[in-house]
Amino acid sequence: MEIPEIKYNISLLSVRERAILARWILFHLDPTDEEHEERDAIEAAWRHEIRQRVDEIRERSVNTISSDALWKELKHSHESEG
Repeated sequence: MEIPEIKYNISLLSVRERAILARWILFHLDPTDEEHEERDAIEAAWRHEIRQRVDEIRERSVNTISSDALWKELKHSHESEG
């Protein structure tokens, strides 16, 4: 397969699929085996953390706030500092 054909096939992918592919390509740009293991461990830890947080939100075991409330709180805390 030639590069132009690969590019064309990639252009047919969704944005999400292209992002996943881009991440994979960047991840595999000639790192050492040790770097692969470290990156794999970090990725696994983040996947675990994300799954845990999503589960907590779905189970309603954590309190969430709206983005409007978050911005209001951040603006208020910033005004208090200055």
